Amino acid sequence: EIEKIIQVCRSNNIEITGSVFKKKSLDLTKSIGYLKENYGEEYLKPLLVIISEKKLKVILPYLYSLGVVSTVINSASILSLSIEEIIERKELLDFLGEPMVVGERFNSIFGLRKKTYQKKLEELNIDSVKKR
Repeated sequence: EIEKIIQVCRSNNIEITGSVFKKKSLDLTKSIGYLKENYGEEYLKPLLVIISEKKLKVILPYLYSLGVVSTVINSASILSLSIEEIIERKELLDFLGEPMVVGERFNSIFGLRKKTYQKKLEELNIDSVKKR
């Protein structure tokens, strides 16, 4: 399996990092195919190709609809969230009047762990963005 992963990465010019070994070669191949076909080779980064094709098919079109999909190339941590979490955090940013992208990266609100995000909501005296 390790040799297959290395071969998949090499044949797609993807840097071989520890993160690519967290997935099976078949899963990597599916994600790579989806990214290549729909977004281009510049999206073939280790932290992107390890995300399941299923998750990429949900989150990337949403980010595309907002005009920020290219930001995942430099700021892939947003993909650790579910689509619901991304939408909720985007709604919070809209409520606060803050941008979704700062510089070439996603707003730091997308990098907060769930507990830290909940504390942030408490500090802002907001139960849920959806109730607003």
